[in-house]
Amino acid sequence: MQGSNKTQDKHTEVKKQDTEALLVGKSTAICYSGFRTGQHPDRGDGGIYPSYVETLEDLMILSKDSNFELLRLYDCDVNSQMVLKVIRENKINMKVMLGIWLHAEIDSYESCEWLDEPYPEEKLLQNKKANKEEIARGISLANEYKDIVVAVNVGNESLVNWNDHLV
Repeated sequence: MQGSNKTQDKHTEVKKQDTEALLVGKSTAICYSGFRTGQHPDRGDGGIYPSYVETLEDLMILSKDSNFELLRLYDCDVNSQMVLKVIRENKINMKVMLGIWLHAEIDSYESCEWLDEPYPEEKLLQNKKANKEEIARGISLANEYKDIVVAVNVGNESLVNWNDHLV
């Protein structure tokens, strides 16, 4: 089999990644956002994000003290951009599964138990535009940090019919 290392015992066949693959040897992972008390992503009135120093402190704890090697980030916004920058500038031995957060493009009022009313059509159209911008940011970040970003996760929360942000 070209492009992979292969070993076999009498019961199973094990396929290993090429040694050049970005995830070779990475086995401990954690979902990460890094927000502290009083900090939050933009909820329409602006976000309050962890600083460079706070992000570096977290990543050093996760990579050195806890031995995490892979982070799952939730979106491509300010906080995720900071995480990528801190990893690169400080040569932290971590890889990233970059999230692309999608907002509702389809009204799910009937199936989502926590919605009090249907989404206005105008809001769904705004979300569609914001989703395109988020996807473009994700592509840009994945290309800019291709030595760090090993996977992209797009809208997994938007796939279940009970959620409030169907796409």
